[in-house]
Amino acid sequence: MSAPAPDAGSARHATGRARVWQGLLGVAISIGFLAWALKGVRLADILGHLGRAHPAWYLASCIAATSTFLIRAVRWRILLVPVVGQLRFRPVWHATAIGFMANNVLPARAGELVKAYAGARLLGVPFVTSLASIVVERIFDGVTIGLLLALAIGAGGFRGATLGGTTLGALATAMIVGFLGILLFALALARARQRVLPLAERALARLLPARLSARAGRLLHALTDGLAALHSTRDALRVLTWSFALWLVNASSYVLAYRSRWKTASFWPLLYRLSPPTKARTPVSICRLK
Repeated sequence: MSAPAPDAGSARHATGRARVWQGLLGVAISIGFLAWALKGVRLADILGHLGRAHPAWYLASCIAATSTFLIRAVRWRILLVPVVGQLRFRPVWHATAIGFMANNVLPARAGELVKAYAGARLLGVPFVTSLASIVVERIFDGVTIGLLLALAIGAGGFRGATLGGTTLGALATAMIVGFLGILLFALALARARQRVLPLAERALARLLPARLSARAGRLLHALTDGLAALHSTRDALRVLTWSFALWLVNASSYVLAYRSRWKTASFWPLLYRLSPPTKARTPVSICRLK
């Protein structure tokens, strides 16, 4: 067997060196953003809280919280496979991680756009298709969180509680009805795609100049491609199942974190905190058992 060509060996060496520098740059950026996020917080306070936490429970909480990103990548892959066929998990995971890294530093969840762009570059799908699949993810998140919020209200004794003058039961009902309505519309659109798109294209041709109508038609096709998984009942149920797994694991990470510090914690109030309107307004005192 002949020895590898010198040029091939040099290319592998250069690639390996580039990956080392990329890794070091990633670590440096992470440290920089961490320092920025903790600006004004005393290091002694952080170490004091960590010192009082039980390391095993805290490590378990970190593992559970990190695993939610893997679950998100698995769920997103289910939505994208009908569009691109066979799809390796690694690039889906990379795009997911990039998006949530951006969410941590950008306002208004702008990281979702970054995730869609990363998905377009790494997975070879149109940006609009990638973005539409992320919108579907968020619709399933809304339905799931609404159902879990209703469960937490019933089981956790929050039936009479209010938030901003609205009962939590009404809030949960509004979330379930609203997101379920959007989901049903998306399901209907995905299943009627072959009939709806020609009608939409004819309408665009009447309303817009030829070049713009053709571009709008391509945009509509790319947009509805992102709904392709909803055409399959099996895939839709798989996405829903992974959505419940995602948010239950997320709630469990809170339980483990509170147990690391206060030894005991109630699951239902922490499940209740998953809802975006209530997450920032739930006092720590109701999330643990004294």
